[in-house]
Parts: sequence; structure tokens; C-alpha cells
Amino acid sequence: MVGDAAYGPRVRRFAFSQSRSASLAIWRAALIIAGTLALIVALVATLLLAYGWTHDDTIYNGVTAAGVDLGGLSQQEAAEQISAQIQREAPSEITLTDGNRQWKVPASSIGLSFDAEKTAQQSLQIGHAGSLWTRSNEWLRTFVSGEEIPVTFTIDENATIDALRDVAPSVVTAPQNARYVFSSDKSLEVNPAKDGLAINVDGTLNHIRMSIGALSSEPVRIQTQAVEPDIQASDLQPGLKQANAMVSQPMILANHGTKWEIPSETLRDMLIVNQGGSDNVTLSSSALEAYVGQISDQVKTTGQNATVRWNNDAGQFEVVKSTDGETLDAEATTANILTALKDGKHSVAVALTSTPAPVVDADAQAAISRAQAYTANPLKLTWDGGEQDLTPDQIASVLTFTAQPDQADKIAVGVNSDAMGGLLASLKNKVEVQAKDADLRYIDGAVTVRTPETVGRTLNVDASVSAIQTALTSGAGSAALVTSPVEPQITSAMAGSIVIRQELSSGQTYYGGSVANRAYNVDLAVQRANGALVPPGGIYSFVGSVGAIDLNNGYKVGYGIIATSNGSVSTVPSVGGGICQVSTTLFHAAFWAGLPIVDRSWHLYWIPLYGQPPSGLTGLDATVDTDAGLDFKFKNTTNDWIAIQSSSDGTNVNFSIWGTDPGWDVKVDDPVVTNVVKANTDMQYEQSDQLAAGTSVLVEHAEDGFDVSVHRQVLKDDKVIDDLNLKSHYVPSANVTLQGTGQ
Repeated sequence: MVGDAAYGPRVRRFAFSQSRSASLAIWRAALIIAGTLALIVALVATLLLAYGWTHDDTIYNGVTAAGVDLGGLSQQEAAEQISAQIQREAPSEITLTDGNRQWKVPASSIGLSFDAEKTAQQSLQIGHAGSLWTRSNEWLRTFVSGEEIPVTFTIDENATIDALRDVAPSVVTAPQNARYVFSSDKSLEVNPAKDGLAINVDGTLNHIRMSIGALSSEPVRIQTQAVEPDIQASDLQPGLKQANAMVSQPMILANHGTKWEIPSETLRDMLIVNQGGSDNVTLSSSALEAYVGQISDQVKTTGQNATVRWNNDAGQFEVVKSTDGETLDAEATTANILTALKDGKHSVAVALTSTPAPVVDADAQAAISRAQAYTANPLKLTWDGGEQDLTPDQIASVLTFTAQPDQADKIAVGVNSDAMGGLLASLKNKVEVQAKDADLRYIDGAVTVRTPETVGRTLNVDASVSAIQTALTSGAGSAALVTSPVEPQITSAMAGSIVIRQELSSGQTYYGGSVANRAYNVDLAVQRANGALVPPGGIYSFVGSVGAIDLNNGYKVGYGIIATSNGSVSTVPSVGGGICQVSTTLFHAAFWAGLPIVDRSWHLYWIPLYGQPPSGLTGLDATVDTDAGLDFKFKNTTNDWIAIQSSSDGTNVNFSIWGTDPGWDVKVDDPVVTNVVKANTDMQYEQSDQLAAGTSVLVEHAEDGFDVSVHRQVLKDDKVIDDLNLKSHYVPSANVTLQGTGQ
């Protein structure tokens, strides 16, 4: 037992000694490791500090920008490297894409501008700012894993958003609300809603910025987001039955027998969900009112103002009563439609608002009182040398009654200028005096005044109407008509300035052998035509020169050509027979002078005498007849006065035109005769009570009928100034002898 006890403690002492030794070993090892680690940390810290000190003014290794390694570079060197890279790599346009399509946005359009200096400055800030702990961490991070600094730039955000807005129509889709639609059986059903698609502007802008900062030319995907519709099918389903009842048939609007239809489709499009109301659906009152308003112009009737009229049969003024107008009350009509639909009805009468006329019957009665003052007595019209009364009835018939709602007298009483002018027209023959030109004649080489001019007078209707209205409104018993002088175109004073220099042309025809009365008429007309003067630009009238061809003007009964009722022609006793030879001879002279022909008529049949030399050509004749309104006229288109010289000697009629040579060259082609119709040469005998019994006269020779044209050109300096194609149509004539049956 003792031995065991001794062994026991020794064993324990040994065990204790071993445990302590192991612990000391562990502590010693730990101390060694800790010292080693401290030494390593101190070494790393020393190396890290040394690394930091070596980059005091340069960029740390691992820092890049625009894909350029900036480690060890100064800020200026880095800015130069970044700027060069930007010039090489910066995209000239931004490509936007939705996955399938692309849109190019020029960089210049969004104001893209890079800042290499600021990018370099930000690169230099890495590891150079903050506490030592912060900086040392950045030294280690950039050294181990590196850091890319985004290139600094600016863009015009508004312009960039505008670019997205331009693209939007191709990308964006509007949400589709659930809506009521007609099915194949014409009943309503609910069409489900569809989400829309919108551009996520902020997200897309961020992607654009990241792409630009990385100098990337890769397309930038447009960021989108779903847009939910406002109305879902669940919102419409409860009101489907009610909606069906409202739009199952058109709504009919009626007014005084006229009807308008609001189609079912239009009603359907106006349906709205009435959330929170007693009814599930209703119609949009604003949309319905706008639609109803489209018929306002068709419904509107204008009220008729009261006015006054003159009853000529009764000899008194009468009131024409006013009537009210009507206008559409769109708001009330809309309310009626909504009520009708609620009650299951599909027709309503449009609601109307009455609009009284501005001028009522009492205003018309007041106007009658004023008008009666105007017509209480006759109005005396006076003028130089005469006077005449306007009767009260005449005055009443020309009064006007004009509505003027904004005035105290709502109906103005005036005078109808046209109607009063019509009354004054009957006085023109009494009031007006025709101006007469001085009758200047060129006789024996001198210009003489045969009769002086006379100043005329014309009625100034407008001024006279104004004077009459003033007289009526002022209560004056008379009004002086207003006249204006009419100056003659040719005056005696012109005689001294007229210069006639030379003969321009002439014409000659033979009238020897004419019966006495015919020769007398020829000589008288020649005498009256002699010496006539035509001013520059003036138009010469043969009838105006020789006077009316009638017995009162001194002409005698000769023989003239007339058209008969069966379409043929005949030569019969006629006042002024022979005058046409005078007009024809003057026509020859005017034709060869090159003067423009204003008015000319040919004879019914051709008279060969007029086509003979020295001035005649086939188709060169001119007939006149004051009863038939036939005249011969030509125009003086020279720059000077021209004079007509005429003479007759029992054998020939002679005309010459004198003036100042205008330097014209007159060219005339040979007559072209066509459509010849042979004449009947048998002698025909006709009786005439204008000849004494037992006497006979051959008055017509048989001549063929034909058409003829004569072409004349008038040239000056080789330029055509007048081109005349003279056309005539002659019917065949016959051999006719008149046998006298008279006393």
C-alpha cells in the first residue's frame, strides 16, 4: 500500500510537469507567430505606406478611364490620354433599340460633351482623399482588382427626352380599356382590357449615360414598363344588362316633323361606368351634349323682325308682325335623353329656347307714324326750267323700313335709291339736255364753224335721291334735282388748231342715168357729207353726218332693196333711194385709206356698179337704213384730224379723205368669190302706185348670188396694225320692171 501511495504521487507530479511544459510550448509558439504576424503587418504597412508615398502626385496603379491604364500618370498626362481616347472611341451617334428595331440619335442633337480634365481629376482622387485608412484601402483595392473611372460628360437632358419622344410612337402602345362592343347578334358584350407599354424615361436615360460614360458604341436598349388600363372587364360586367337596354336601338330626336338619329354605335361609345352611383352605367353627359349640339344650326330659326310695307291697293302702310325664333337647348335635350333611356324610351323631342325678335310690332307702328309725316303732302321737284310733283303714293312706294335694333328708333325710314331712281327716270327727258358738238367743216381748204357746240345737262340720280330724302326728313315741301353739265367733245375753239395736210385716199362711183329722185338724194347726201371732220380716235357715222333718211330730213322717194316675206329680195320705191351709193363711195375711200371699219352692212344683192374702177372691188359696198338701224362707221386711228371731201356732178360721186399721212402701207388681196347661185334672167313686171299710170322703170338687173371675201392688211414699218377680212353674202337678183298705176 505504501509503495502504491508513493508511486501515485510521483505519477501525478510527472503528469503535472508534462501539462505545464506543453502550455509553455504553446505560448511560446503563439508568441513567435504573433511576433511574426506583427512583423509581417508592420512590413506590409511599411510597404503600403511606401507605395502610397511613391504616388504622391500620380494616379495609382489599376485605375483606368475610357479603357486607358492611368497608373503612374500625372493628372495632366492622364487628361491627355483620356482626351485622345475620347477622340478615337467616342460614338458620333447613340443607337437606341427595342430588340428588333434601331433608331439613330446624333450625339450633337443631344448636346453631348466630354470632359477629359474632370475625368483625370476624378482618377487622381482615388487613394489621395480621406483618412489614411480609407486611402490605404483604395491603394490596396486598385492594386489588386483595379477600378474603372467613368468618363465625365454632359448631355442636354431635355433634348435627350425629346429624342425618346420621337421614338415613342413606334415603341409605345396605349392601354386599351375594357369596353362594350356589339357581338354578331347585335347584343353588347365586354371586350377585355389590354395593358399598354410606355418608355421608362429615367431607366433609359441611365442606360444612355452608362453607355456614353463607357464610350460604348453598342445599342442602348430602351427600357419600358407596362401601363395598366383604367377600366377593367370587372368594372363593366355588372352594368352589361343595363347598357344593353340603353343602346339596343338608336335614339331619335324630333322637332316639328324633322327627325335626327343618334346611332346605337355612337350611344355605345358614350357609355361610362357610374362607380358608386345607383346605376352601374350611364352616358357621358358632356359627350352627349356635344353630339346633340351638332344639330343646333338645323334646329335654329331666326325670329323675324316686325317691319312695315306699303299696300298700294289699300293706299296705306301696314305692320308686318314679328315672329319669335327658336334655338336648341342642348343641355336640356341631353337631360331629356338620359331620362328617356333610364325609362326604356328611345325617342325625345328636342328642347327649345324661344328667342324674341329684336324689333316688335310696336316699333313698326312707330315707324308708320314717321312715314305718314313724309307722305302727308306732295313733294315738289324743281330743276332749271321745270318742276313736277311727287304724289304721296309715289313717295310711299319708295320708302324703305330698315331694322336697327340698337337705336332708339328701331326701324329707320329711308328712301330706296333704285326705286326713286326709277321714278326720276321718267323725268330724264324733261330734265336732261343732250350736248351737241360743234359742227366743224373743212371747206375750200379751211376749217369753218357751221354751228357752235351746246353744253348738255344730265340728271345726277344719286345726288337727287339724297336731296329728296333730306327734303322728306326735314319736312321741306320741295327738293331741287341735281344736274351735272355734259361737255361736248368737239368745240368751236378746236377749229384753229386743226391742220389738214394731204389727201390720204379717194373713192368714185358712177350714178349717171339715175332717175331724178335718186339723183336728188345722192346730191343732197353728198352735199351734207362734204367737209365732215373726225378727231384723232373719233368714230365717224355716215347717218350722223347726212341725217336721218326720211322725208322730214329732205330726202325723196327713190328705189331701195328690201327682203320679202318669202326670203327673196325686191327693189321697191323707198325714201332716200340712192343714199347707199353715197355711203358705198365713202366706204371705198375709208377702205383704201386703211382706216378700221367699225360698222358696215352689205346690200341684199350685188350691184356691179359698185365694183368698178377706180375704187371698186367685188364685195366692196355699204348699205345704210335708219329705219333698220343700219349705219356705216369707221374710226380715225391716225394721230391727226381727218376731213371728208365729197362732190357729185351728175355723173360721178367722188369722196376723198384728207389728213396727215400716217405712213401706212395698205395691201389688198383679190376678192375670193364662192357659192355662186345663178340668177333668173327672165324679165319680171311689178306694179307700183308710186309711178304714174302708163310709165315703167327698169329698177333691178339680174345678177348672180354669191359669197365673197376681201382681205386687207394695213402695215406700218412692216408690222401689221390692222387685219380685215371683209365677208359679204348676196342673193341672186332679177330683171324687174315697175309699171306705174298711180295718178
